[in-house]
Amino acid sequence: MGFTPVCRLLLYVTGGLADGEVVYGANTDFRPFGNEHYPYPSHKIKVGWTAGAGAEYAITHRWSMKVEYLYYDLGDESATANPAIPNPPFQVKYNWQSTAQTVKLD
Repeated sequence: MGFTPVCRLLLYVTGGLADGEVVYGANTDFRPFGNEHYPYPSHKIKVGWTAGAGAEYAITHRWSMKVEYLYYDLGDESATANPAIPNPPFQVKYNWQSTAQTVKLD
């Protein structure tokens, strides 16, 4: 949705559905103080939302310049990893946030 406050300038807001491929990974290693090793790899397609704003200015009838800011949120993820060598049987909990901010100049 946008409006033109002056001739040749468009200001707008945007938003909607976002999806992306997210690769999570963590590795907690207590060696050489212990034999515990807690790896956790994960690969997922996540769906979330995006919102932003921008401005476009028409330099001529055929050329324009645009700047746009977008915020993406693909949700949070958490996992519990068991040790690679289960002695003692402790667990490590990992938490990730899948957010990003971009600024684009065209």
